[in-house]
Amino acid sequence: MKRKILVFAAALVMAILVIVSLPKSELPPFKGTDFWSASGEKKEREISELGWDIRDGKALRVWWDDGEHSYRVTFERWGVNNLPNIRAVEHREKNGSAFGKWMLVNRTDSGWLPPMIVKALGNYDKGSTAYTGGSHGSTGAVDGKPTAKNTNFQIVIDGVEKSDPGRGRAEDITVYVTNEIVGFNTKESGRLVMRQEFVVEFRNGGIYVDAQNTALDDVGVFADHGLQVVTTGFKDWRTLFGSEISTEQYIDVDFNTGPKSQNPSVWAASFESEQHGGMMLWMDRGYEDGDARYVDERQMLIRGSKYSKWYLGVVLADKSTRPNGFELKKGDSYSYRAGVVFTPPNEKVSIVNW
Repeated sequence: MKRKILVFAAALVMAILVIVSLPKSELPPFKGTDFWSASGEKKEREISELGWDIRDGKALRVWWDDGEHSYRVTFERWGVNNLPNIRAVEHREKNGSAFGKWMLVNRTDSGWLPPMIVKALGNYDKGSTAYTGGSHGSTGAVDGKPTAKNTNFQIVIDGVEKSDPGRGRAEDITVYVTNEIVGFNTKESGRLVMRQEFVVEFRNGGIYVDAQNTALDDVGVFADHGLQVVTTGFKDWRTLFGSEISTEQYIDVDFNTGPKSQNPSVWAASFESEQHGGMMLWMDRGYEDGDARYVDERQMLIRGSKYSKWYLGVVLADKSTRPNGFELKKGDSYSYRAGVVFTPPNEKVSIVNW
């Protein structure tokens, strides 16, 4: 798989009643520590430094204050594969001069860092098409035997690796995760065919993920959604960005943005509630392989499930025309950049560049 770098920084923002689709020439410079809105205006934000604690088992919690509100994210090992992943989101707000108690927004058994549908093209076992990795076991659901193993889980706080229980404040928290997964047709042998590497930054009101996936064997990739989110707690309204679809009331039904051939510019979806504010899922369509080059024309760049789960799209193959998926030789890789931004109630999302 050939790789090509496109230099373009997308402005990532949430609008309440409009769709944002700016040509590249009109996007803001999006550099440094400034926050930007869709119209290219700098925005004032009162985001604090990060709070953190690590509990037994390297269970990390990170939180930050954003004006009168705070958000906290739990990142820990869990599931049939015991992989590090986002587990829970919490929210609190000020009551007078002090913050109130944390409210659980959602806690999940479904991964935010993604599984894949991938098959070995050389020596392989029997096996029907199914997700492996993430929270998916050998049954294709959340149970059965493991389909992945974690080979690296590092928590680095202000440049220092942490693993023992503790707590504190920090300017920078970065988590490094490497997982290796089996193909759906190597589950019996347990042969690992794909490596996923994630750099997860907690900063500027959200979670920023840089990912690279590398073939450990000759493989065909059918599905890699990139980052995905659980929308429980943010289900009053939803907005899609880069498409012709306006803000609508959130309804728990299966939904998609239509085929790429009709809506090729879709790059983000936001979800809002009066109680907990907004959560925006985005893909940088101007960064490396996140530009949808490995999404076939009939596939959807963003889709939602009736089970409160929404997905991006990095690699999505049309099996009718690409029976082996997108083929990678051993050592080939692809990369993308995505994230999730949280915003207090009644505010538009604003975000800083990498």
